[in-house]
Amino acid sequence: MKKTLLLALTIVLVLVTSPATAGDDWEFTLTPYLWFAGLNGQVASVPGSPPADVDASFSDILDNLDMGLFLAGGARKGRWGMTADLMYIDLSAGGEFPGPEFSDVNLETSMWMVSGVGTYRAYGDDGPFVDLVAGFRFWDVDSDLMLHAGAYPDTLIESGANWFDPMVGARGRTPIGESRFSFGGHVLAGGFGAGSDMMWDLRADFGYHWEKTALILGYRYLDVKYEDSDFLFDVTQDGPILGFIWNF
Repeated sequence: MKKTLLLALTIVLVLVTSPATAGDDWEFTLTPYLWFAGLNGQVASVPGSPPADVDASFSDILDNLDMGLFLAGGARKGRWGMTADLMYIDLSAGGEFPGPEFSDVNLETSMWMVSGVGTYRAYGDDGPFVDLVAGFRFWDVDSDLMLHAGAYPDTLIESGANWFDPMVGARGRTPIGESRFSFGGHVLAGGFGAGSDMMWDLRADFGYHWEKTALILGYRYLDVKYEDSDFLFDVTQDGPILGFIWNF
């Protein structure tokens, strides 16, 4: 595992565990979740040739997803807090090559996305609330792009990159009347040319709550464009999300 990934994981671990010695007033959450996300966009191909288009809808995710790991956690004391999100996806997708050089393409992508943000509760508390967030997101992407023969023979392109994105946004949740249901979500933006050109991460969900736990079901949309030399990763991932929140 690369040193930058280890550094990002260490920072996230510190964010989640460091408040534990600060007293009994801290509130913690742990959220394992599943994201049935498709993948479509453009990735780098042979230098001098146009980028390859890839498309795997979320309806085909069980066929395309080789492995996935999703876990979020957070801590809050008063209006201040911190949140970490760890995601690993190993995904396969296919698509067409936009030229006569090759017929079609197969992409195998492994991606780490490690996020750590500080939060400030700008409105509300135990009922409806809105948090402002700011922090970073670390990406580590490795791609194996198999270009099938056209005018040229079969060609395998192995590429990868890792980078940090600054990130800002907001998140919130509100109960629906007097019921156990709630509506929540987040809006995050990042990159701004410091890492990726631009990154958007949007989520909307409904939750059902018990005393210390909740089940959420919603939809998440993630768009990122990163380009460096011959490496291009300009993709959108979107699909249903299912999570379990544990408060302690």
